[in-house]
Amino acid sequence: MRIGNKLQIDNSFAVNKIIYGELNSSLTIDEEFKKGEYDSLSVKATTKFPDGALQGKINISMTNNLNRCLTTFAPSMTFDKEAIFKITY
Repeated sequence: MRIGNKLQIDNSFAVNKIIYGELNSSLTIDEEFKKGEYDSLSVKATTKFPDGALQGKINISMTNNLNRCLTTFAPSMTFDKEAIFKITY
């Protein structure tokens, strides 16, 4: 199911965004997965890209799989400055 620039497939959430290398940019997932009346799991994941982290602009996606507590990014790349990733379940 797609909601804006977010996508939910089974127990995964994804977001994509064009990141401009010369600007401070970030990707954020802040969602809750409900399974039944009382079972739920929330995830808040943020990746911050400082100015100068990359050259030009690129569309980056971040996907979080709640079953595996795993976050993946695409495309695979190396940054000029360190990106900062934080996640809370």
